[in-house]
Amino acid sequence: TGKPENMGGIPHELGVVGFGIGITIEASLEEKAISKELPSDLSEVTIAVQGFDNVGYTTAKYLVKKGAKVVAISDEWSTIQNDKGIDLEKCKQYSSALSEKQSLRHCKDNKRLKKEAITTVDCDILVLTSNHNLITEDNIDSLKAKCIIEGANDTITPTADQILSQRNIPVLPDILATSGGPISSYAEYCGKKCNIAFSTIETRIKEMTTNVIERAQATEIPIRRAAKEIAKERILQAMEANP
Repeated sequence: TGKPENMGGIPHELGVVGFGIGITIEASLEEKAISKELPSDLSEVTIAVQGFDNVGYTTAKYLVKKGAKVVAISDEWSTIQNDKGIDLEKCKQYSSALSEKQSLRHCKDNKRLKKEAITTVDCDILVLTSNHNLITEDNIDSLKAKCIIEGANDTITPTADQILSQRNIPVLPDILATSGGPISSYAEYCGKKCNIAFSTIETRIKEMTTNVIERAQATEIPIRRAAKEIAKERILQAMEANP
C-alpha cells in the first residue's frame, strides 16, 4: 500500500499520518477530563512539533488550519521557536531536509535553538514525530509540555512514561495517534479512493480516541494501557469470530 494515485493507491505523502495525529489531538481535547491544564478548543492551544518531515509538517499544517498556534518546530539540525506563532508557509521549503543547508536553521524571523531544545519548549502539547527514546528519565525534568503525543514509535522510554503518568501528564500513545497510516492502507487494500480514506481516518480515530480516553478515565489507568487493552480485546474477538 501507499502506491501513487495513478496506480490506484493512497500515497502516504498525502499526509494521512499527520492528518490522523491532528484528529487524535482534536478529539482528545473534546474529552475535557484528559487534563484540566489543557484548553478544550484548538484555537487556544500552543503546539511544539519534533520532526519536520512529511508527518511533522502535515500535523502542524492541520493544527494551524484548526486555529492552533505552533510555537516551535525541530528537525535533525536545530529547533526554531516563535512564541507569536511560526509561519508554516515560510517553513514549508525546509521540510524533509536532507542536509543542514536545507534545514529549518535557515528559516528567518524565528529564534534558533539546539535541536534537543524542542523538549524544553513551554507549550500545551508536544508532538513527537521522529527518533527513538526522545523523552527519557534524564531529560524529563526539563519538560514543560502539558501533554505528549507520540507521532512515531517508541519516542518515550518506559521509565519516563511511568514518571509522566505519576505526574498526571497525559500521553496519547503511538498505537492510537499514528493509526491514520494503517487505516489508509486498509482503505487502499479495499479499493477505496483518497477522499474515502481521509473520511474513514477521521471517523475511526475520533471513535477510538473517545473509547480509549473513556476507558482510561473509568478505570483510572494510563491512556496507553487503556489503548492496549482495547486493542487486545478486539484482536481476540476477531480471532474467535474467524477461528
